[in-house]
Amino acid sequence: MCKQALQREFQLPETSIPLLGVIARLTSQKGLDLVAAIIPQLMAMDLQLVMLGTGEQELEAKFKVLQARYPHRMGLRIGFDEGLAHRIEGGADMFVMPSRYEPCGLSQLYSLRYGTVPVVRKTGGLADTVLPLPAWARQAGQATGFHVEEDTAEALLVVLRRAVAVYQDRSMWGQLVQAGMTTDVSWARSAKAYDRLFVSLVREGQPHRIVMGSEQFMHG
Repeated sequence: MCKQALQREFQLPETSIPLLGVIARLTSQKGLDLVAAIIPQLMAMDLQLVMLGTGEQELEAKFKVLQARYPHRMGLRIGFDEGLAHRIEGGADMFVMPSRYEPCGLSQLYSLRYGTVPVVRKTGGLADTVLPLPAWARQAGQATGFHVEEDTAEALLVVLRRAVAVYQDRSMWGQLVQAGMTTDVSWARSAKAYDRLFVSLVREGQPHRIVMGSEQFMHG
């Protein structure tokens, strides 16, 4: 229902083909130039794409031209709209996040909870929070998404093609969705990990310097 509502909102045909979502600042840091470079190839595949964001004028103009070229396959909204962002997360089948660097990242965490399988660059917090489906896997197991190893448009296209192929296996795709929706990314989990670390240091009984972000703490 969410997918059909999202397709109607972007005036796309209400079909069951894979629907990719992108919500990001339209900048090269977020890897959106890589997305722009492969849209013609993506549009030749049996899928749809919806995008929400604002940023560099050159990228905004490029995406507008591409959307006008593929009006029945690609939806675009330039600007910031929190409600629409949630509707994209809730209605898309997979979320594309090819950031060149990302200390943490929140959109991939939203995607996991919404059951929207994330396709992310293997960098920073994206690599830490999305467990990739191995290329040789015949079943999803504990995997929650896909990693793009290299910072190139070609690498992104290869992984998206694989993700679309896996989407056709409804059993495996269902396992990815379920694993993502049951992933614990709460602070309760992180707090327990920090607690174990601090307790282990205290038990050693020796002075230690603990570095967290820009703060340094002396314990001894």
